[in-house]
Amino acid sequence: MNRLRMVVDVSHTSDQAVRDVLAVSTQPVIASHSCCRELCDHARNLPDELIRDIVQRGGVVGINFDSAFVDQQYLDGYRAAHEDALTALNKPVDVPARDLDRLARERLYGHAVHDVLRPPFESLLDQIDRMVDVAGIDHVGLGTDLDVPYLSTPQGFDDVTHFPRITERLVARDYSAEDIEKILGANFLRVLDVVAEG
Repeated sequence: MNRLRMVVDVSHTSDQAVRDVLAVSTQPVIASHSCCRELCDHARNLPDELIRDIVQRGGVVGINFDSAFVDQQYLDGYRAAHEDALTALNKPVDVPARDLDRLARERLYGHAVHDVLRPPFESLLDQIDRMVDVAGIDHVGLGTDLDVPYLSTPQGFDDVTHFPRITERLVARDYSAEDIEKILGANFLRVLDVVAEG
């Protein structure tokens, strides 16, 4: 991938896979849609150690907008609703979703997502703040994951028309115009340029 000037994305990998990628990549690596595990213990969120390792290689971490990645209380409720839905389908609570037929998957995810109260909008901003604290302003972006069916986002962010609310809240939290521009896309563009140049 480095040779082909492709950006390496580790958002769907395990912690060990992230370490393995960072050990061999000669280019910056991104986590396009992951949050801070310190705030929400989702397996695909990143511990501080790996955030710092990605930063050390010049990479960027994009904040995921899925409530299950953003807010621990929501994640706990989602897991409970997920198990309840599997029980209602007469399935063991640990059955992988891929083993269910399409209709059962839709019922499972629909129930689990919509039966849990969405976290407050500020939870999303808290993730951004935490990522900036750990990674530094030059290594944080937005990686919404809005294309996922049954996505639950924090209250106040229902679709792409609500992006200005993020800017408003970042201004309210004393981020400079330059820093906001970095978060909203400039940091990712920098990585794309670096990788394209090889």
